[in-house]
Amino acid sequence: SAGDLRAPPPQGHGREVTRLSHALDIMRRALQGRPFVETFAADLSHELKNPVAAIRASAEVLRDGAIEEPVEGERFVHRILEATTRIEALLGDLLSLARLEARGVDKAKTIHFGKEAEKAVEAAQADGADIELLVESSALVRGDAAWLTRAIANLIDNARQHGQPGTIRVRLWRSEDEVRCSVSNPGEVSRGVAKRIFRRFVTTREDRGGSGLGLAIVRAIAEAHGGRAECTSLGPPEVSLQITLPAS
Repeated sequence: SAGDLRAPPPQGHGREVTRLSHALDIMRRALQGRPFVETFAADLSHELKNPVAAIRASAEVLRDGAIEEPVEGERFVHRILEATTRIEALLGDLLSLARLEARGVDKAKTIHFGKEAEKAVEAAQADGADIELLVESSALVRGDAAWLTRAIANLIDNARQHGQPGTIRVRLWRSEDEVRCSVSNPGEVSRGVAKRIFRRFVTTREDRGGSGLGLAIVRAIAEAHGGRAECTSLGPPEVSLQITLPAS
């Protein structure tokens, strides 16, 4: 029928309607396969320019004699390694995003969202993060456990990179027919940034190697599960990013 085929179906209410809406969304994504491939190729071409240029420049300097000087040669080898690491991370994130947007979640089952939050929090704590988790109620959702764990991990990584020093709080609770998970960190964000924070390549910390895809992946994961991602508090004192999913 006529209309905008890119528009997702309206969010369903009730288990059966939600499943039907999700099935229709998978069909919509399948019909849009070519645009997603084109978008992926365009994004890849755009974002690879800087690291590839850095590798080329460093290689040319080494070729012209810097390799004969240990200190100078080591500096340019380090630049090449940094650029290749960035390319690897960028490719991984872009492939994840393209796969989610094109196919959605293929293998969904009922899982306890709180357990996936625990995995993400424990991994961050093992890496030295000051973080606490509060699971307030039953949090069963239907989805892919690995993707949902990654969504929370990406929110935590964002809080660690962009937040001010202090405790990161992960809170998970059920509200009527929805399960919500928020990650809050000390700090503040402008209203303009908050409006586009879940878009591709939005980052304010390129100096830390951020690709600007972490929160775009969070949004894609939430939408692939029939949910949404949003900024619920601009701060101060805290910035809060939240994903909301249909309860199972």
